[in-house]
Amino acid sequence: SLLPAGGVPHWLAISHWNAGEWEPAEKYMREALAASDSPYHHFGLARVLDQGGKADEAKAEYQAAIAGNPEHLAAKAYLLMLELTPEQDAVAEIQAFFDANPGMVPARVASDLTLTMANAFLAKGDVDKAKSAIRQAKINDPDYKPLLDWKPPAAEGEGEGEDAEKKGS
Repeated sequence: SLLPAGGVPHWLAISHWNAGEWEPAEKYMREALAASDSPYHHFGLARVLDQGGKADEAKAEYQAAIAGNPEHLAAKAYLLMLELTPEQDAVAEIQAFFDANPGMVPARVASDLTLTMANAFLAKGDVDKAKSAIRQAKINDPDYKPLLDWKPPAAEGEGEGEDAEKKGS
């Protein structure tokens, strides 16, 4: 078989994950991990747990993926995003991650990092930098739904964003 041990439950988990069905996705990903204790399956389980709102469990799985493959940039990136605290400068932390791994961060991971960075810019009140970060991410990953759905808050007096702009012109 071309699939690694645990490949079938892994892909069943992915199909449930894509449908937003966290419990069956977690069940199948745990089956994949039981079949093969690999960084690949630890990372898959971490993503399911992360998306399903189980941050502490996800952190442990990201760490297991990194322990099994110290060069696992995606696991390092998502672990960084989970570990950021309000006291930290998320923009600086994420930029440092990009700088330490120039041109090596997979596009989808870079998009998620950029979304986190854009929201950090918003938290600092810098809407222009947030919009700029999202524009750049859309160039690199034009079909990624979270990027397409991202909208900055409307400024006071602007109404409801683009609709207000169209009405005002």
